[in-house]
Amino acid sequence: MENINFQPEQSEKIDGLDCASSAPLGKKRDVAKMLNVSCRTVDNYIAEGCPFIKPSARCCRFDLADVKVWFKTQYGQQSRKSW
Repeated sequence: MENINFQPEQSEKIDGLDCASSAPLGKKRDVAKMLNVSCRTVDNYIAEGCPFIKPSARCCRFDLADVKVWFKTQYGQQSRKSW
């Protein structure tokens, strides 16, 4: 299992930004675990406007704090655990 508080290494940069100084970034799997949903559901959330960072064609990262705010705004809850 991966830690939801993913911290990129000092040298990692995404879209020219130094990620070490940014908020914690997570993978799709981390978002799915945080919201108690499947990775396919995270894909659906992306289609609905969930904020993400696309550093390459096959990779995407998420600012976990932004995702929490987006999810709460969209669905009025912290995660699907309470459904």
